[in-house]
Amino acid sequence: MNTKPHVVIAGGGWSGLAAAVELAQHDYKVTLLESAKQLGGRARRVLFNDMRVDNGLHIGVGAYTELLHLLDVVGVDVDKVFHRIPFQMRYTSTKKNHMVIPPSSLPKPFNLLWSFIKASGFSVREKIQALRFCAKLALGKLDLQSDISVQAMLIKNGQSTRLIHYFWEPICIGALNLAIHKASAEVFVTVMHDSFLQTRDYSDFIIPIADLGDIFPDPAMEYIENNGGSVRMGSRVTGLELDGEFVKGVYVGNELIKADEVILALPHIISRRLLTRHEIFNSVSEQLAYMGQQPITTIYLKYPDSVTTGTAMLGMHDTLGQWVFDRSLNGQPGVMAVVISADGPHMKMDNEKLIAHIADELKQLFPQWPEHEEAIVIKEKRATFYCGVASNEVRPDVETPVENCWLAGDYTATGYPATLEGAVRSGVACARHIISNQMKEELTENE
Repeated sequence: MNTKPHVVIAGGGWSGLAAAVELAQHDYKVTLLESAKQLGGRARRVLFNDMRVDNGLHIGVGAYTELLHLLDVVGVDVDKVFHRIPFQMRYTSTKKNHMVIPPSSLPKPFNLLWSFIKASGFSVREKIQALRFCAKLALGKLDLQSDISVQAMLIKNGQSTRLIHYFWEPICIGALNLAIHKASAEVFVTVMHDSFLQTRDYSDFIIPIADLGDIFPDPAMEYIENNGGSVRMGSRVTGLELDGEFVKGVYVGNELIKADEVILALPHIISRRLLTRHEIFNSVSEQLAYMGQQPITTIYLKYPDSVTTGTAMLGMHDTLGQWVFDRSLNGQPGVMAVVISADGPHMKMDNEKLIAHIADELKQLFPQWPEHEEAIVIKEKRATFYCGVASNEVRPDVETPVENCWLAGDYTATGYPATLEGAVRSGVACARHIISNQMKEELTENE
């Protein structure tokens, strides 16, 4: 007889799914409630005419250990859904500033050293500056006694204006989804450390070649249901049922779904709306009130099948577009996905004007390309939390003042920015707390 707690999870994004899979793996009864008609949250598939694309480009790195582990748990062949390439960066610019940091097969940290030595588009002085910074990072000598902006940290550590603009800024805005003069140096250092100072393959890029739904949400749903769990779509959680300092269940409309444990795997704004109705959550609600959000915009343009950038991902400099991804690897030749991270003037453009602007930038970079045939704009206005200076101070733990109520989401205190890995780590942390608490109770009962 299964006497383990019944866990209700509100939210079918990657953090909620991660929590559900981890619990289902340990034979817990799980009920996952998702308000939308599909799973995935802010990382989901979208239809573009007869093609399936994603609502945003989610490029990972080899350091995403929890994500890769869970994919294995649910039976996903990672090599079939991701294209893995050694760390490398290629940039092109309308001002003819072209940079290439080639890949290296050497063990760490020599791989990064060799890549910088062989890089083109940077002066010898700039290469030395970058390597000195990386050495300080590796030796823990960046002296971050308090959080500052990434820009301030780089200037403090001898990085030139040009090196910051053409090398560090694209990495920062791609990782933290925030302008370099606002982004948290503390979080940036964590990302750099985990990606470049562990094993060599941790710095590899893992580029999705299947749509996001096929990568995790769909296999996770199948795994949960095959292991005794339940996934309910179109079920929006509208309230919590509390009995003193204990959550008894959640409401979906007027329906009360009873639970022994509740995980709120929702956007922080939605979780706050539910928590502010109960005084016991005041401290957490105040933390969430200080958390902002940032958008990510993706523009898909369809060209004739023969059109290609010649590489899976290419940085764009001195343009509104920041990265262009050639979707040939996804079985969509001629489709280009241009990503613009964070806020900016593009958010005030209507879709038609934005498409025309991006198409013109691509025409400047690739004059031989014909006109695009069709396009779509996807603006995720609340794509990530605001990962600014001192943001770690207001990020809540997964635990709340109510012992059987948990928070999951990339905004929680994972130390990571808003990434798929951060979301997964948060969900898994909730599940492991529940499992650990249950084991302690069983040991106490048996004594």
